[in-house]
Amino acid sequence: VTQVTLNGSAIFAAAGTITIAGLATLDSGGVGGNGLDGAGGPGGSGGSGTAGVSTVFAANRDAGTSTISIGSLTARSDGKGGSGGAGQSGISGTAGGAGGSGTGGLNTITAAAGNGSLTVGTLTMTAFGTGGVGGAGGFGDGQPGGSGGAGGNAVGGSNIAGTQSGSTQALLLANGIAQFGAVSMQSNAAGGNGGAGGGVGSGGGA
Repeated sequence: VTQVTLNGSAIFAAAGTITIAGLATLDSGGVGGNGLDGAGGPGGSGGSGTAGVSTVFAANRDAGTSTISIGSLTARSDGKGGSGGAGQSGISGTAGGAGGSGTGGLNTITAAAGNGSLTVGTLTMTAFGTGGVGGAGGFGDGQPGGSGGAGGNAVGGSNIAGTQSGSTQALLLANGIAQFGAVSMQSNAAGGNGGAGGGVGSGGGA
């Protein structure tokens, strides 16, 4: 018995066959929550968004070949930080909250080198990291407004496709194969924009 434990989504074959003629989608994204607007203080910070792992794996097995065949596969492990909350307006505005960090995860689409067999017609993989937008500073009434919140940091993830070493089975074989018709991989990072600073207002005439 083989136990697979991971923080995400998986298609796993061991001495058997999995066939998906159409589209398969694995989504292991993480999205941070948005910060609340300030109420007597600065805006709240956005939460961090950390993606997990999306895996397709045809393993080594003494009992026989592990085969996975998929017509079209999309694997997403994107992390997006939440937006910072707006600062409160008043006599002097308060600061906007910072955007949360966004960290991309990991996509691995592989066959074990012993006797795993993987065929994918069209493969699309994304591992984006996107920082959250900083909250706007509150306006001041005759006093300075609050500063805008900082944009969130971003770290891109990783995409891997092909063959790899597997478990200590099928040791005398080297029949593992991974075949792809078309492949698109994107692993990008984009920091969040900083929030706008609050302006200085003036009281109305009477």
